[in-house]
Amino acid sequence: MEVEIFEKILLQLDRNGQLFYGYELSLDNDRPKMLGMGGFSYVYEMVDKDNPQNTYALKVFGISKHNITPDQFFDTVRIQKLLMNQTEYVVALIDNTELTIEVSGYGPVKLYFVLMEKVCEIIHKDKFKNVSLLRDELFEEKNVIKFAFEVGKTLSEAHENKILHRDIKLENIFWDEERECYKVGDFGVSRFIEEGFALTQVMTSGYGAPEVEKPDVDGYNETSDIYSFGITLYLLLNDLKFPGSTGYFSHPVQYTPEFNFPAPVNASPGMSRIINKMCQYYCEDRYQSVAEVLADISLLADEEDEGYDCENLPDIATVTFRENLEARIKRIPFISKRAERKRNEQERKKQNKKTTFRFTVLMTLLSLFIIAGFDNCLPMVVIAVISVKPAVMVSSGASAMIWLLLEHWDWTKWLDWVGNWTLGLLIIPIYLFVRFLYWILLYDDEVDEDVRMDEEVN
Repeated sequence: MEVEIFEKILLQLDRNGQLFYGYELSLDNDRPKMLGMGGFSYVYEMVDKDNPQNTYALKVFGISKHNITPDQFFDTVRIQKLLMNQTEYVVALIDNTELTIEVSGYGPVKLYFVLMEKVCEIIHKDKFKNVSLLRDELFEEKNVIKFAFEVGKTLSEAHENKILHRDIKLENIFWDEERECYKVGDFGVSRFIEEGFALTQVMTSGYGAPEVEKPDVDGYNETSDIYSFGITLYLLLNDLKFPGSTGYFSHPVQYTPEFNFPAPVNASPGMSRIINKMCQYYCEDRYQSVAEVLADISLLADEEDEGYDCENLPDIATVTFRENLEARIKRIPFISKRAERKRNEQERKKQNKKTTFRFTVLMTLLSLFIIAGFDNCLPMVVIAVISVKPAVMVSSGASAMIWLLLEHWDWTKWLDWVGNWTLGLLIIPIYLFVRFLYWILLYDDEVDEDVRMDEEVN
C-alpha cells in the first residue's frame, strides 16, 4: 500500500475515534506527522487531547514491504511489556490495538497499532544516507560506558527471560529527555527462544553476527545480540565507521574468520579489548553473557563517577564463563553508591585532619619539655629522622626549632623545672602514651574503613 493512501486512511480512522481513546494525530500540512519509518513499520506523532503538549509515538505495522503475522505482533507487544516492567531502559508501551479495514484496490488489510512514549533518536540518516550522531556526549568513552550499562541491562533482562532482541543497533536505541537515560526500542523482530536457539535469518548488515549472516546457519543464541551490542559500541567509538569500512556501511571483510578488528579510533586499550571480545567471529570465543560484558566494562568506569551497580545483573551460567562473576564484582570498589561513599570519605578525612592537628600541637609541647629536660634538641632531631609518621616528624622538628629559638633568646628559664627529673621524667611516659593512643585511633579508623568497604561491596 502506498504511504499517501495509508495516511488518508489513518486520518479517517483518527477522526472516527478508532485509534486510541483520548489521543489524536499530530498534523503537518494536513498530513499525519511522520517521525520515522523502518523495514517493518511507520511511526507517527500523537498528542494527548487534554494536554496537547504531551506527545507520543504511534507505530503502525501492516503497510510496509515486510508483512507481520498476528503471532509476531503479539509476541512483540508481550516482549516489550514484559521488559518495560523489569527495567527502566525500555521504551514504554502505552496501548496496542489491531484493525481490519477494507481498502479499494487492496481488499481487506490488517493493521496493527502500538502507542508508545515518544523518545529521541540518537542517530540521523538523511536521504543521501549520510549519518550523524545526535548526542554529542557519545563521542567520549565515559559517556559510552553509561550508554553501555543502560542498554546492557535491558539486554541482560531480555536474555534472562529467554528473549533475543535480534536487531540491536543505533537506530533502535533512544534518548529519554525526561529521565536522562538511553532506552532500547523496536522489538519488532525479537523472539522467545525456549529451546535456546533461533533459526530465522534476521539481521541488519554490519550489526548481525556471522552465524546469523550465514545462509546455512544451524542456529544462534544470546551471543548474537552480544555481537550486535559490540558493533554498536564500536561505531560510537570509531566515528560511525564499521570495522574495515570507511563509513556507516559494512564491508564484506567483516564477515571473514581471518579478519582482525582494528581498534576503534577513540577507544581506550581496555575498551578496545572488551569490544574485540564481544565481536569475535566464532560465538564460543565471545562473552557468553551480557553480565560478563558489564562486569568488565565497570572496571573501566572513572572512579570519580557514581559508579554502576553490577550486583543486580542476572547470573547467566555458561560453559565458557571465564571467571566467577560474583568474585569479579567484589574486586570492583566503586559498584556501590559512590556518591554516598564519597561524602562519607570526605567527612572522615575532615575529622582526621582535626585529630591530627590537635595531636601535632600536643606532641610539639611534650617534645619541647623533653628537649628542655635533656638540655638539647638532639632527641627530637633523632625522633624526627627515624619516624615514619608525618605528624610525629612535624611535631618533633617543630619543637626542636622552638627550643633553639627560645634558647637563643634565653627565654627557656620557665622550662627549668623539667630539669627536676622527679617531675620531668613524667613527661616521657605521657609522651609515649599519647603516641600510643594516636596509633590506636588510626588503627581503629582503618579497620572501620575496611569493614565499611566490605559491607558496601557485599
